[in-house]
Amino acid sequence: MTCSPPDTLSEPSTWVVAALYQFRAVDDPAALRGTLHDLAHDLRLCGTLLVASEGINGTVAGSREAITVLHDRLLELGFTRLEYKESLSPHQPFKRLKVRLKKEIVTLGSRSSRVSR
Repeated sequence: MTCSPPDTLSEPSTWVVAALYQFRAVDDPAALRGTLHDLAHDLRLCGTLLVASEGINGTVAGSREAITVLHDRLLELGFTRLEYKESLSPHQPFKRLKVRLKKEIVTLGSRSSRVSR
């Protein structure tokens, strides 16, 4: 989905950008991904949400109303300890919506070789 300004906004400085994550067990990540995709699409949000069995992570932008609906829905879905921050942007910072299913939200890399000292 390509992003365009929400219908309810008259000033370009009112894009609300929400950065969020919470690590908690997700029993059915694929179902949660579908729920979040449909919701974000309906709300005309843009950005990225990652869903894994270990939780969610993402940054999305939209109207004040849309971001509030997303936040409230996440609380209803049991994400009651979200790390959550908002900021404002004069422009839509994202080109499209992506809601991805991941094996892990945070991948901790391992070095394949030892570092010489």
